[in-house]
Amino acid sequence: MLRQSPRRTAGMMTANAQESIPEGKQRSLANLKRHFGRLLAVPEPPEAPKKSTEKHPHAETRNVPSNEQDKPKTGATSKAGMSFRMSKRGATSRLRIPSHSAGMRVGIDKSTVSKSTASKPTVNSRQLTASYPKLDSHRRAEGRSAEPVATATVSCRLSSGYATLALRFDGGASVDSVRALMAFTTEAQNHEIMGSLDIEDFGAAADYLARRGVSEGRGTPAFQNLAGGVSNRTVRVTFPDGSAWVLKQALPKLRVAVDWFSDPERIHREALALEWYARLAPPGSVPRLLFEDREQHLLAMEAVPFPHRNWKSDLLSGRLDLGYFEQFGAMLGFIHRRAAAHLELTGVFADTSFFESLRLEPYYLYSAGQVPEAADFLHQLVADTRARRVTLVHGDYSPKNILIHDGRLVLLDYEVAHFGDPAFDLGFSLSHFCSKAHHLPDRRSDFAYAAGLYWGTYCATLEDSGDTPAGVPWLGDLEPRAVRHTLGCLLARVAGRSPLEYLGAGEQARQRAAVISLMADPPTSVPSVISEFLARLESWHGR
Repeated sequence: MLRQSPRRTAGMMTANAQESIPEGKQRSLANLKRHFGRLLAVPEPPEAPKKSTEKHPHAETRNVPSNEQDKPKTGATSKAGMSFRMSKRGATSRLRIPSHSAGMRVGIDKSTVSKSTASKPTVNSRQLTASYPKLDSHRRAEGRSAEPVATATVSCRLSSGYATLALRFDGGASVDSVRALMAFTTEAQNHEIMGSLDIEDFGAAADYLARRGVSEGRGTPAFQNLAGGVSNRTVRVTFPDGSAWVLKQALPKLRVAVDWFSDPERIHREALALEWYARLAPPGSVPRLLFEDREQHLLAMEAVPFPHRNWKSDLLSGRLDLGYFEQFGAMLGFIHRRAAAHLELTGVFADTSFFESLRLEPYYLYSAGQVPEAADFLHQLVADTRARRVTLVHGDYSPKNILIHDGRLVLLDYEVAHFGDPAFDLGFSLSHFCSKAHHLPDRRSDFAYAAGLYWGTYCATLEDSGDTPAGVPWLGDLEPRAVRHTLGCLLARVAGRSPLEYLGAGEQARQRAAVISLMADPPTSVPSVISEFLARLESWHGR
């Protein structure tokens, strides 16, 4: 019963080496190259170094350009390069990095090798042995012990203005060598290269707060990891007086099963968005930003007080309070309407790079590669989305990012906020309601009604012009675009880089089939896409 309530040989990898890796694992080498390449996106020093005469035998070197956003304003690109070689004796990878990038450190677990900043060539080598949790699990699954899998020789040498970092793993060109090397680079990316601070190390987090002086006189805080996110470290900090903060630190490699990378600079987009959403959203629905740290890529905001609960958890337990669906629709409509009237936001949130790397590529473009039948639909949807810029878009508007406190909804996670197509927010959120209706067959009709109520409340809020006399001229063609985004997101959550964790293999297959059939001739309204999606699930599989 519904309850009414107020919320991818190595220069020339040998045939023998290739044969030692089982079929299907060759793509790991391509992934390794791309993985290392991301570490090389650094600008040139003020004076370009002389061309190095260094050559690495038996290895192919390729230049890896910087990402567009990492290039200096002069347009110069890095001459950094990378080589990778597999042999029966081990795996070797070399990185050539401009020596002006001082302070870079590479680490395995708690051991580090620091790049010398001396003006003459130096050699700094060290043997390191490490055991990796993910690799240990592979070994246990294969009936082997979880002893350390590889010994790494890490050396760093300065020459002609460049540093050459060599990583060599002994132990043969085995899958373990590849996995260990990939684990090393992941560790380097997510820990040392990103900066020395890991806020999930509570001692380090306490020292950090003390050094900043922000916890002075407030006593010793308690720390708690917060679950739910894959793109950030998130820690709740509670002080003796009961006040609490949330520290949030962006990761360059997301915690998902497939490779998924995004620039950690996005945390500063979130800080900017927190400030703007506090002005645009209904009072009390946005946490207050306290500070941000551009070196450590983190921010601090006020924590939502206890007691509170996560709306996604409520919905998955079958608890549907219609008042929260109404609030959810009204809040989005209110934000979209008011933001459309702030013309300055077109410039403030013009950068859509984080939306591309965290939404369009992993959701629509990746899915297009996995589901050829849907490729045309998804590519057109991406093109249309890129072309449409009418208001401020949250980009992650879902029950997972809603906390319920004191009968009100509090909105979280603003790292992909941008000025774009509001239909994405609608399709993203509606796909969550439809997926939960799929997962909970006894509540399908209730979810269908509640999702319709959410859509209706959103539209009513837009039509109530309020403080925007010009209204929202884009409302007229919003609905068919919302329908297409709903279908795109429904497919992406079973075929994209971030599948919904609560849908089993059978449910994923059914959802995929139902969505593909609807993409051939999309419904014309939001209520009809909800009802037709659920009806196809019923007719094909009973429940």
